[in-house]
Amino acid sequence: MSHENGLSEACKQADQLNALLVAMTLASDELDTTDLQTLVTLAFDLAGGPACWLLEEQHRREKKNA
Repeated sequence: MSHENGLSEACKQADQLNALLVAMTLASDELDTTDLQTLVTLAFDLAGGPACWLLEEQHRREKKNA
């Protein structure tokens, strides 16, 4: 996967995570425990991609500047 494709995918996942968290905030009073647990798990899954990409990008830049 190219670097730009990784950035594009990380941005997409970050945007999806943001939308999910906004929806969870708006519907928090209506969610039961099972639904909330499912959505939190989804949020963790969506956060993983951008977080990994950013860590890899930081490492790449540090290596380049070393």
